[in-house]
Order: sequence, then C-alpha cells, then structure tokens
Amino acid sequence: MVAYYFPPLATSGAMRPLGFCRHLHEWGWAPRVVAADPWALTPPLPVDAALGRRIPAAVHVDRVGHITPIDVLVRIRNAVRRRLSGAAPANPAPRPAGDVGRPGSGFLHSLMELALEHLFLVPDAQRWWLRRAVNAGASGDRPDVVYATGSPWTSLLVGRALARWYRVPFVADFRDPWVRNPFRAFLPFVRARSRRLERKICRDAARVVVNTMELREQFAADYPEMRDKFIAVSNGFDDGDGSGAIASPPRADPAAAGAVELWHFGTVYGKRTPAALLEAVSRLHAAGRIPPGRLRIRFVGAWELPDDDAASRLAARLEADGLVTRDPSVAHHVCLLLMRQAPVLLVIQPDSPLQVPAKIFEYISARRPLLVIGGEGATAALVDRHRLGRSVANDSDAIETLLAALADGEALAAPPAASVDEFSYRRLSRQLAGVFDAAVRVAS
Repeated sequence: MVAYYFPPLATSGAMRPLGFCRHLHEWGWAPRVVAADPWALTPPLPVDAALGRRIPAAVHVDRVGHITPIDVLVRIRNAVRRRLSGAAPANPAPRPAGDVGRPGSGFLHSLMELALEHLFLVPDAQRWWLRRAVNAGASGDRPDVVYATGSPWTSLLVGRALARWYRVPFVADFRDPWVRNPFRAFLPFVRARSRRLERKICRDAARVVVNTMELREQFAADYPEMRDKFIAVSNGFDDGDGSGAIASPPRADPAAAGAVELWHFGTVYGKRTPAALLEAVSRLHAAGRIPPGRLRIRFVGAWELPDDDAASRLAARLEADGLVTRDPSVAHHVCLLLMRQAPVLLVIQPDSPLQVPAKIFEYISARRPLLVIGGEGATAALVDRHRLGRSVANDSDAIETLLAALADGEALAAPPAASVDEFSYRRLSRQLAGVFDAAVRVAS
C-alpha cells in the first residue's frame, strides 16, 4: 500500500488507507505501507499521536522523507530579500507544498509560472518523493498486489513502479479527481501533460478504484475503452476507531431549548466558504425572523479566510450578535466525540460535482442529521440517496428559506442505522479485498 498521507499525519487523506489497514486482514490481506515521513515534510502538516496508535501492530510502515527543491528555492529567495532589505527574519505561516506565491503579471511572469509548473508541480509538488519511496518499497517480501492511493498523484507513480518491479497487479485508487479537480487551476500545457499521466496510470492498472459513483461514471466517459476497470469503493468511517462508546447528548441548556444548531468541523478556506450561509443568517437576523437564541452556527477548526473576506466580516458581526462561534481545532478523538453531540452536522461543498469530502464519513459515523450546502453533485447525491439529511444549493436565498423553515420547527431526522452501516470500513474493506482478489485472478 502506497499512501503518502498516513497516520500519525492528521489529514483527511490519511483516513482511507488507515481504515483499510485496520480491516483488510479480516478478508485475507496483510498490508505493508509506504508513506511519507510526517516529521520530514515541508511545510509541516499536523500530527496526532493518538491517530498513529490506531495503526495495527502487525502493519509495517516504511516512512520515507524527501526534499522539495521548490521550498529550498523559496528559502533562498526569502533570505536574499531579507539581506537586500535589511529586514529581520520572519516566521512565515505554513503554505501549501510548493506554493511560491504568484506576484506580478505579464509575459515573463506567465513564462516563469509555466516553468515552475513543469519543473516542480507535475504531477504535484511531491514528485521528489518518487525515487526514495520506490527504493523503500522495493525491499522485503514480494507482495501479491500493489495498491496506491492519491492524491498526491506521485503516490500512483510510485505504486505503478513497484508493481512493475515485483511483476504483480497494480490497483490505482483515486480519492479525488485529478485532472477534473475543481480545487486545482491547471495551465493548458500542464493539464494536457497531467491528462496523459492519468491515462497511463489507468491503462497500466489492473483495476482503478474511485470513491464516488459520479467519479466512476466520469472516468468511464473519459476513457471508454477501459470502462470495465473502474470500480467505486466509497470512503467510510472506522467503527472500531478507538474513541470509546458513543457519547451521550450534552445536558440540556435552557437557553438553547428548541434552538437550531448547525456544527461544522474542519478548516474553512478557499471554495469551502460559508459566505452564502452567513449572508442568509444575517438577513434572517436583520429581519427579526429568528428570535434570540433560536439559531446558532458553530465552527470547530482552522479559519483560513483572510480578515477582509466577506465571510470573515459576516462571521465577526454574527459572533458579536451571539449567532456564530468559531472554536480552534481539537484533537481527532475529541472531534469525533463532539460530532456525536452535534444537533445537526454542517457540510460546505460547493462546485464539486465528482467528489465527497472525507470528513462527511466521520459525520455519518456520528449518526446525526447532515445539512449539505453545495447543491447538485456527488455529496448532495450521497446524502439524498442514503437519507442522511438535507442538501441545499450554495445560494443565500435557498439557504434562507431552509433556515427559516428549521427555525419554525421543521426537523431533520437522524439517518437510518442501515444507511450508516453501509459506510463502515469493515464492510468497505471486504469490497476492496474483492478488487484485489479479482486483480490476482486476472493476472494468474
């Protein structure tokens, strides 16, 4: 198993490979993992020791670090700027891997941007991990299958190389869209190059696993000659997550009796902005359509929108009015317990027709009703298909209508137990084991 993100890294991408590692042995498969060294990444990512303790003792993990030249160049650039300006060294905030900023404009800037993309960011900023990861994986016992999960897409290149080295089937796992990812803006030449890499990965894989039905249909449409290779295996939750029994609901707060409370967990950033939601709340409040204490929205996690962003300004004003609270991030096991106490769990997923955020499956495990803001797409379809809650377009008018109905007494029902159980990693691991079994049969 090649999984760049793996515990104790506390990222959503680490949850899927961990869930499979905890249960594949029940179906006859013993994983060995090649992962990034969490203490050797630039910029650093959050680490949760408790999450690392959930890795089964029998699972061997090779942790492989790497150096990203673009980050070395950024440090050199910043040092030169400080020397020339005489400014004191600064401690910059963490950046996405490979982000050098985009100052300037014009032909020379565009040329530099294209060069940076080609040299450093195709398939992604983790490309410099490839050789070290292959060397680490090409030792030890010969596996029966090599399974690699991306993003980063370099993981899939590592998996393909190891499968060739061992001469065993390769199973590629797309946790997200690659070329069709709405959160990545591709330059035209980079998109074409990435498309060629994606096609080669699919061509060389014995099976291609994706995590939504919508993404499977998109891959089948993009590569119809390989339609039979594509299999949907959803993300899920680990019903043996070690967090203990499901927590009891919090004690009744007299001030909150009958209140509508929406709780959001995770980082607020970029396209995942609650601007439309907060605008709807602000209008309801200004019109006097929600009595004091009747509606509350709680955000738990990092708030990465700038202070001058429209959503940040609205959040600050609604905080002062007692309608919004913003709490810092908490440890993963604490987050799971809080989810189980939430009246309604809030999902913000606009402009993402092919993908479902990994966090939503921890929401499902909490067995609380979900409210999805994002309109049509894989997330809304999942919620509607399995009766997990309600979905609404990312439009302030539509949200305002729904919130007014909730404030007037309309309730969101908890999801059926049978629907929740479909997303247990114990069940999903059985499905993935079947993919491995089929890949071995075809190869033999």
